[in-house]
Amino acid sequence: MGHATCVENLAALVHVAQQAGVLVVGKELPKRDLVRLQEGRALVPELLQRTRGGWYPTDLVDPPPQNDSSWRQAMWQGAQGWLAQPEPHSARGEEGQAGQ
Repeated sequence: MGHATCVENLAALVHVAQQAGVLVVGKELPKRDLVRLQEGRALVPELLQRTRGGWYPTDLVDPPPQNDSSWRQAMWQGAQGWLAQPEPHSARGEEGQAGQ
């Protein structure tokens, strides 16, 4: 959570998932398990059995009123930039259609 760009991107992703009706839940794993997952030496279902706790990524988008903070507001503001960017393929598609 110390890298603002990653947190902003996560907040934008959570927002899109919420709009699509997808339940978003966070799980904590030891770093060694994350490394094993990244290296292809473990599968997600196997590691989920070893979770240490949960957290609520949706709080990045819509926190309980008593738990909001200036940090969360800054991350959500940064996420707005990710949400506002047009999709690269749609811009190319429009140009290609105009020339036809």
